[in-house]
Amino acid sequence: MKFFFVTHIIGFIACTYREMYSAKTDLFAQIMRIVEIFCIPLHLSNILLSVELLSVILIREHTDDLVADMDAVTSSSTATEDMAKSTIFLMDKCPRSDFKVFGGQVFEWMIIEISIYMFFIMTHLILMIKSRFVSVGMDNSEQFEPTGMRFLTQKIIRHINLKEEDAFFLNKERMVLVEGVPLKISLDQSHIDAIREKKAIVDLNSTEWVQECLVGHITKDELDEERIKETNSLDMMQNSSIIYHTESILEMQTACLIMNAVLTSLWRTNQQYGVKSNEYDGPMSALGVGVWENTYIIVYILLGEHIISYLFNIYRNNELSRRGVPNSRGVMTAPVESKLRYVEIFMDILIFAYVILHIVSLSQEQIHDMPLLNYIIIVDMIIMFFTLPYVYFSQFIMVEGEITKNIFTLYQVQRKKLRERRNQAQVGSSEWREFFVKQAKKSRIAAEKKLGESKKKPQMVFKGQQEKLKKPKNKTMSDMINQENRRNEEHDLTSDSSESSSDTDSDQGEALAKENGSKEQVVMREEDFEENEKLTFTKDVYNYTICANMTKCCSPLQQGFALKQCFIVFGVQILVPVFFLLEFGVSGFVKPTSASTAIRIICSLLLHMIIYGEVKQAINILRYLKYVKTAKGGKRGRFINILLCSMQMISPFFTEIVLILAICQTESLPMIIKSFVALGFVIKIDDMFSENFPKEIKDTASDLELIIGKDQNSYKKILKRIKSARK
Repeated sequence: MKFFFVTHIIGFIACTYREMYSAKTDLFAQIMRIVEIFCIPLHLSNILLSVELLSVILIREHTDDLVADMDAVTSSSTATEDMAKSTIFLMDKCPRSDFKVFGGQVFEWMIIEISIYMFFIMTHLILMIKSRFVSVGMDNSEQFEPTGMRFLTQKIIRHINLKEEDAFFLNKERMVLVEGVPLKISLDQSHIDAIREKKAIVDLNSTEWVQECLVGHITKDELDEERIKETNSLDMMQNSSIIYHTESILEMQTACLIMNAVLTSLWRTNQQYGVKSNEYDGPMSALGVGVWENTYIIVYILLGEHIISYLFNIYRNNELSRRGVPNSRGVMTAPVESKLRYVEIFMDILIFAYVILHIVSLSQEQIHDMPLLNYIIIVDMIIMFFTLPYVYFSQFIMVEGEITKNIFTLYQVQRKKLRERRNQAQVGSSEWREFFVKQAKKSRIAAEKKLGESKKKPQMVFKGQQEKLKKPKNKTMSDMINQENRRNEEHDLTSDSSESSSDTDSDQGEALAKENGSKEQVVMREEDFEENEKLTFTKDVYNYTICANMTKCCSPLQQGFALKQCFIVFGVQILVPVFFLLEFGVSGFVKPTSASTAIRIICSLLLHMIIYGEVKQAINILRYLKYVKTAKGGKRGRFINILLCSMQMISPFFTEIVLILAICQTESLPMIIKSFVALGFVIKIDDMFSENFPKEIKDTASDLELIIGKDQNSYKKILKRIKSARK
């Protein structure tokens, strides 16, 4: 139970942070995602351990085997060939007397914990079934309509630093960080005055404001087109969050109440539920209703409340889709929907009062006399108490989440346009300043021409009549990162062209030559790579996530998704060998034979060949990260990338060691081969998980080709940087 408490507390903190700040990509946000991921196996291990204990309890309680009343006996010291399965199962477990002590309260709490977990997982299946008949999640087709654009512009304006003078912004391109996303703005005097006077942006002017004040002359059509590309990978992942489907909580509560009510009826005789519930001084005792009957009345009332709330939720969603109007905070409201919410709150307050009176009137013995029902009623009331404000605040979280996603869509469109200008115009020239205006005119003329051509009759065009125009080659993400690295090397005082990581070797050669009186220098250099060697990325979750951290080619939500996938894969790749190690141990080695030794050597070599590519790729990326200077502001995610590379190397090495230990303790040749196949399969699951990654990350990783330059982090250069910093 202590593990349950600790896991729930840590998971609650991490999940709350994730729900509220899902678009954060800084180091702390990534650490919180990692904490959340580690809570998953901890919680699952608690559930599995509870299932194991419950199986012992239930079998011992319902069996007729005499061993259930005996003290525990070690099965290794007793012949088990002619014994029944129940006897073999129970003989080395706790006796029934110990179970009675253990099962007093923890037994029922474990059942409730497992039921909540199982039924909450079941709600995801129900959501999948509902998605085949009705639309689920958010409709993103209206994200860049005037109302959505108004909230978008308001958020951008709130992040503009008004402490600067007007000349700082006037007709100049300035960077603004909005939720950690950099956007370039260019304001004229009228826009600056409107911002300082805090004039409200109305719906009709919001689209024009984005087009005029954001660099790139960005239009609504461009934003809609970019959002369509993101829908499958970004919004479908976000829409599976619980904030978009609070009705799943009601489904889980209803199922848990029904299951615990049925179990209480079935186990009344066997578990002796209700034997101490004679004297009762509760709210309905004057009507002759006892504890047992009143507890079931409360269960029926709670079931009715959940069903009514579920129907209210369906009606509210339907009315909001037809008649909903956003308020000042962006939350959709409707006339009847608001009234139903107040009715639901009033109904819940009455239920709270009645249940509190019932619980207070019970003695401690009476509460534990019907533990399943009383415990689930308390848990259900706690969930109801927190669900009411959660549903209300989740609407604000949804609005903020959608605005943040729209900001990143805006960033992606602006980044593409800025890259296009960088490739086609010279910085500071008149063409650079008027580039986006000319591009907007060209786009408008092309659209009008296309509209005119669509009205004409189609004509046959023979092959060869149209000349193929060669498009200018745009700079790729690889070029940008490589140029950034080269600029860092040039601006660094310690990165002289004559210096490299092997300068220390030449200094040692000079000293050796002077000592020996030699006229000629003998320099020995060992290099494990060629200069300007190219680094490419493979198709696995680790490389895809490293690529996403380096290039920021996808949204913050997708980066969080990729990071979670990495730690899930790493957890699986570590846990399976750990279970092998726990099963075989490290001391039960068997006598070697020629056949078994040959199979062991073959399997070990084959697994080594399988992991060779993974380890080599991780080492190459680590070498690149070590040689390249840290990008300003940590925008390339160097720390997390080093951690991911380490994980990519640790899991194969650990698996190979475990395989060698396991097969050296196995005599059967088929079992040796099965161990090799199982662990070899686990090593490659990172390639299988990579199929679920967003298309943007896959395309960027396939095109990314980085150049490993000279070592910019040798001890000699680091010492020079420290000395220059002190000066």
